[in-house]
Amino acid sequence: AGPVVDVESDGDTDDLSPSVGSAIYRLAQESVTNARRHARHATRIHVRVAADDTSVRLRVTDDGETGPAGAPPGYGLIGMTERADLLGGTCEAGPNPDRGWTVTAVLPRSVLLPGGDRVGRSHVGDKAGALLLQERQQWAQAAFQQRVVAACRVMQPALLSKADRAFG
Repeated sequence: AGPVVDVESDGDTDDLSPSVGSAIYRLAQESVTNARRHARHATRIHVRVAADDTSVRLRVTDDGETGPAGAPPGYGLIGMTERADLLGGTCEAGPNPDRGWTVTAVLPRSVLLPGGDRVGRSHVGDKAGALLLQERQQWAQAAFQQRVVAACRVMQPALLSKADRAFG
């Protein structure tokens, strides 16, 4: 039934901003999905989330066999990197030296908004901060939708009409 998934959490993640909490969840979800789909003969997937006062770190590893070396990253990995970047963080993925694959993401606890403003847990009740955060999320969603449409153009013209209808 697939590899066993172990989850470990260290530090306080209860008061993360909604954007950061959602991003960590989505990055973990995509990483586990990728491991289940692509890590041949994997027996274990380990998910670790560690939070401190300034950042949240996600590390997802598997013990499977990796694909051919030098293969270009897929849209999922590119999207993960862009999601982390939009929040002022990083996301890296690659094969382990011996066997398996690791995804590592580091996100700041607070979100850097256009213009250099930061919104974090201390600003959750701040209406102006919430509006700035909502604007940033809408911009990110529009950019994501544009990438989906561009990917459909490359992959298959028939998908383009579906994407246009979905995001029209």
